[in-house]
Amino acid sequence: MADAVLGTRRSHRRGRSTRSRRTRSLRGRPLLTGVVVVLGTLLVGELLFHMVLRDRMVIRRIAVESNLNFSSSELLEIAGIGTTEYFFGLDTEFVRRNLEQYPAVRAATVKRVFPDTLRITLEARKPLAVTFARVDGRSVPVVFDEHGVVFQVGSSVNDWDLPVVAGLQLESVRPGVQLPPMLHGFLADLKQLQLASPALFRQISEYRIVRRGEQEFEVVLYPVSYPVPVRVGVGLDETLFKYIVMVLDVFQREGKLSSLAELDFRAGEVVYRLRED
Repeated sequence: MADAVLGTRRSHRRGRSTRSRRTRSLRGRPLLTGVVVVLGTLLVGELLFHMVLRDRMVIRRIAVESNLNFSSSELLEIAGIGTTEYFFGLDTEFVRRNLEQYPAVRAATVKRVFPDTLRITLEARKPLAVTFARVDGRSVPVVFDEHGVVFQVGSSVNDWDLPVVAGLQLESVRPGVQLPPMLHGFLADLKQLQLASPALFRQISEYRIVRRGEQEFEVVLYPVSYPVPVRVGVGLDETLFKYIVMVLDVFQREGKLSSLAELDFRAGEVVYRLRED
C-alpha cells in the first residue's frame, strides 16, 4: 500500500513539472515573436533605405564658415565637389584634403549634417611677415605664415602692416612654396612674439637673414624708432626684445644714438660699434 501511494505522488510531480514547462514555453512565444517582428521590420527598413532612399538623398545645401573670400564656384572647384553629390556617397575626407592643399587654407573640417547639408569650416593662414623676390626684373611681395608657407604673392597681398624678412633666396614665388626648414625655429619665435607682445612685434620693421654657412645664419634687426641695426643670434624671445629696446632707449636719452653703427647681442651682453668718421 505504501508503495502504491509513493508511486502516485511521483506521478503527480511529473505531471506538474510537464505542465510548468508547457506554461513557460507558451509564455515565451509572444516575446520571441515580438523580437522576430522587430528584427524583420528593421531589416526591411534597411533594405528599403539602401534600395530606394540612399541613392536619392542629394546634398542640397553647403554651409561654409570661413573668413576667406571664396565664391561658391571657386569653393566647389577647390573642394572637388560636383553639381550633384549624394549625401552618403560624398567622401568628406577627400574634400578636406583638397581644401587643405589650397595655400591660403591652414586647416579644414568637413561634416555631413542629415538630411541634405554639407558643413565646411575653413581656417585661414595668418600672415606673419613679408619678403620680396625678383620676378622678370621687378620686385614682387611674398607673404608667408609661421610655418613658412607662402600664400599671397604680388597683387594678392592685402596686408602690408607686416615686418619684412630680407636676405631670403626663393627658388619660386608661387603660392604653396615653403621657406627652407632651417628658418622654422626663427619663424616660430617670431610668431610667439607676435602673439605674446604685439607692441614689441611692431617695433621691428625688418629682419635680415645673414647666412653663415649651408645651414647656419644670424639675424640683424632694424627697429622702427631707432636708426641702428641690431645683430642677434637665431633665438628670439620677448625678454631679448625688451632688453634691446631698453638699451636703445638709454643710448637715445644720453644723446649717443647717432654715433652707433651697430649693436650686437649675440654674446648675451651688448657690444656696440661706433660709426667711423
